[in-house]
Amino acid sequence: MMTKFEDVTLAWRGVDYTLKAKGIMPVVAQVEDTLRGEGGKQGFQVLLQPGGPSYPRLSMAFGVALRAAGCAVTDEEIYLSITAGFASGEVDAAQTVQSAVFALLSIMSPPMALALHGDDEPGEA
Repeated sequence: MMTKFEDVTLAWRGVDYTLKAKGIMPVVAQVEDTLRGEGGKQGFQVLLQPGGPSYPRLSMAFGVALRAAGCAVTDEEIYLSITAGFASGEVDAAQTVQSAVFALLSIMSPPMALALHGDDEPGEA
């Protein structure tokens, strides 16, 4: 059983950013609030629901995490990157979305991410 948070590595435009485990709870709360919006579901439920979160919510939540890890990125940049990938037919567009979902899950619920990923590095995205 996992008893502590671990550092999480987030990738944006080929650069890795590390979200430190120490003091992570405010980031968890911000990501949760962003994913939840005005709905009643918990953040991890939004991430795991069929179809996943909306791209705007995903972009905003991933933006919260990236900025907390030291990346200077806007939610709009993330959203446009996601939608541009699909618009141009990029093969990796869906994988990019899945990686962001998994990274957020790794931040919010490391035990769940570990169980879903099946190895000992739940934060790699």
